[in-house]
Amino acid sequence: MMKHILLAAFGLFAMILAAQVAEQPAGAGTLENPYQIANFNNLLWIGQSSGYWSLHYIQTANIDASASTQLDLGAGWTPIGNGGTMFTGSYDGGGYEIQGLYLSRASIFYIGMFGYANAAKLSRIHLRDINMRGFVYAGGLVGVLTGGSMNNCSATGSIIGNTVVGGLVGYANHHSVITNCYSQVAVQGVEHVGGLAGQNGLNYAYYYHCFSSGVVNGGATYNQGGFIGNNGSGAAKYCYWDTQSSGLASSPLGTPKTTSQMKQQTTYETWNFSTQWSITEGVSYPNLSRVATWETPLHIGLGVLSGSGTENDPYQIFNASHLNAIRMAPDAWFILRNDIDLSSTVVWDYGQGWQPIGSSSTPFTGHLDGNGYAISNLVLNRPQTDCVAMFAYTQNATITNLHLQEARVLGKNYSATLIADGNGGTLRNTSVACQLMAANNSGGLCGRLTNTLVTGCMADVSVPYAGDSVGALVGVLSSSGSITGTISECYSTGSINAGWNLGGLVGYVTWGYINDCYSLASVAGGRMIGGVIGVVGGSNPGYVNRCYAAGDITLVPGGTFVGGVIGYLYDNSTVSNSYWDIDSTGIPNDILNFGRSHDQMIYPGSLTTFATWDFVTNWRHDTTGTQNSGYPYLAWQEQSVPEAVQNLEISENDAVIYLNWAPVPGTDEYIIYASEDPSLPFAEWAYLGTSSTTQFSTAAASRLFFIVRSLQ
Repeated sequence: MMKHILLAAFGLFAMILAAQVAEQPAGAGTLENPYQIANFNNLLWIGQSSGYWSLHYIQTANIDASASTQLDLGAGWTPIGNGGTMFTGSYDGGGYEIQGLYLSRASIFYIGMFGYANAAKLSRIHLRDINMRGFVYAGGLVGVLTGGSMNNCSATGSIIGNTVVGGLVGYANHHSVITNCYSQVAVQGVEHVGGLAGQNGLNYAYYYHCFSSGVVNGGATYNQGGFIGNNGSGAAKYCYWDTQSSGLASSPLGTPKTTSQMKQQTTYETWNFSTQWSITEGVSYPNLSRVATWETPLHIGLGVLSGSGTENDPYQIFNASHLNAIRMAPDAWFILRNDIDLSSTVVWDYGQGWQPIGSSSTPFTGHLDGNGYAISNLVLNRPQTDCVAMFAYTQNATITNLHLQEARVLGKNYSATLIADGNGGTLRNTSVACQLMAANNSGGLCGRLTNTLVTGCMADVSVPYAGDSVGALVGVLSSSGSITGTISECYSTGSINAGWNLGGLVGYVTWGYINDCYSLASVAGGRMIGGVIGVVGGSNPGYVNRCYAAGDITLVPGGTFVGGVIGYLYDNSTVSNSYWDIDSTGIPNDILNFGRSHDQMIYPGSLTTFATWDFVTNWRHDTTGTQNSGYPYLAWQEQSVPEAVQNLEISENDAVIYLNWAPVPGTDEYIIYASEDPSLPFAEWAYLGTSSTTQFSTAAASRLFFIVRSLQ
């Protein structure tokens, strides 16, 4: 009888061993033809094939990883990547699950499905019911992530470690970006223990649209948090943790919420619950969308577009597919004929969003006329890619009359909403409203511009964190040969948190002009921080004239060089006729000595402070305080006065001037304004009253011009 039992046991063991044989997957490991991970044997092959850790993988089915309990004499899964050979490729989980991954290596560094990932891209990976134990740098999905990205990933189960332990990632550094991820992992450790991440290093990590809800064991003795245990440097935007389920009321990053709040959609500000996330109101935490939501853009031929692409007959752009076709004729002329909603880009290219137009070898050299229309909800999710923007590279291009609204951009160096790296050309009458997270030489509108004219443009930005040489409008402005790089009659609003060379309008200006601009953006950074520009000059001079700043300015503890207008000015450069609001910026003085009180900056004090500025052509005083909170504003911002009446008649009888008109259908109430000088901006016209029939004495009206304006 015993013999039969032993034989049966041996047979079962043999079956288990057979199930654990590594099997090379189909595919070639390239971006175009990645290895296709269809089962646990394929997954095991990756872990055993360190020579292939720089290649690319895509999961094609749900995987049962429960057999991992039998690996390596019960030690379980061996992580992909370690301190000697890091994983540097990409793994796309396809939205499928990996169930029951087991690992028990209590004395080992770099614990997770991936042990150590460097500049790697991890996406759509969903781990269910993990059971892991390690020592240092332990995370459910990855132990250490340096300079990499993680998007649309999740984990449930439990993990135990000693130092730097997180439910999804142990340690993140070097501008790693984690977006649209969550952890429902029970986490236990001693030092640097967090619900989603254990620790951020000193070279920044960013979290965006993430949450954690697993218990974080209170046995930690040093640095623990509901969302992250310890933040060396980094930022979290629109990220949350459950204070009740985690057992922790504090965290260096993230926003605390109760369990009830975590199950309400209204909690998750700016989250995409159309295609990215789903929630059962009041019942469940948010859940990530799976395979069906990931799409590629529709590519069409130019023959579908109306027009011939010439100056006199430009291609007509009506929708997202038309806009995507611009890349097929980078030297042509285009014009928008509709507002375009790009919400669908959130699921384009496996979650990377819009693919930037142009390359260094084939830049966009054409013309795009926005025709006053708006492109909304552009998404670029490429945190490990340089030159991320709607246009990656432009050369002598012209872009006018275009408005980008509610854009979300994640990029590396030279990233922006409209142009990442532009040489020559013109930007005119163009605006952006965006959320931007990037590394160096980046800006809300453009990253780096050389020999380019920017005029009549604005940026409203939210930058929770970026690297160096960052501005709300432009990161870096320069010229080659003669000075042609110019920014004029532009302004910025919003907020920026970045490193060095940070400006409310421009990060770094060398061999360029900044004229007639202002910034209301708040800025916070570590060195060379200016209300308008971070640094002016260097190897080549820069020139700033007739600019002002009024946004809050914060220099982080230990930082150096901060100014109301300019953070740092080289001796070869000049700043003139430029001012900052001492009260609103919080900067009492700097080397320029151009600070003014709040009352001196707003009307009527602005009449004296800005006495030498051109208020006929370029600027307007905000006489009512309604246009720009009392600060001067640019002439092009002035709203045109609409037609409000029909058949206006002016008559005189008995020394009285009578105004009579027929109302426009659907309107019945009007405001009357008057001025002795019709060239004055509308804000400076005098208010006289409301009526459909108004009269004035001839003495008062003999030299007045009138505007009758609808209230609707």
